[in-house]
Amino acid sequence: MIEFFVPGQPRPGGSKTTGARKDGTRFCRPANPRTKPWMEVVSIVARQHYRGAALASPLRVTMVFYRIRPKSHYRTGKNRLLLRVDAPAHPATKPDLTKTVRSTEDALEGIIFRNDSQVVEQSNCKKFGPQAGVLIRITQLGD
Repeated sequence: MIEFFVPGQPRPGGSKTTGARKDGTRFCRPANPRTKPWMEVVSIVARQHYRGAALASPLRVTMVFYRIRPKSHYRTGKNRLLLRVDAPAHPATKPDLTKTVRSTEDALEGIIFRNDSQVVEQSNCKKFGPQAGVLIRITQLGD
């Protein structure tokens, strides 16, 4: 099993912007300008934790995305460390989980696995935590 944590604010992938440069060549890039830096951070941390050849077997991938609770979820004064009664249990706000998984998975391609089509089992979730980022677990499955 390969397991590592990528710190930072996860960014969604999926939507693309296409166009033509002045020299006539075409381009396709993520519509969100913050997606590419997020994918670069994921790639760097993945390379630090896995130095072998890209895996070729079927894989199980688990991603747990953590967000820091906003201050508005907490009480004030001497109870400032306690959550408000109406504070949500889960971060059911943007970014979209599916698109965030997509950008993170794409960043691992060619580093940990050859192609994301090898992912045959997946479990993903968003949670509140002490640090923003994603915990990634990758397990090889037998054929």
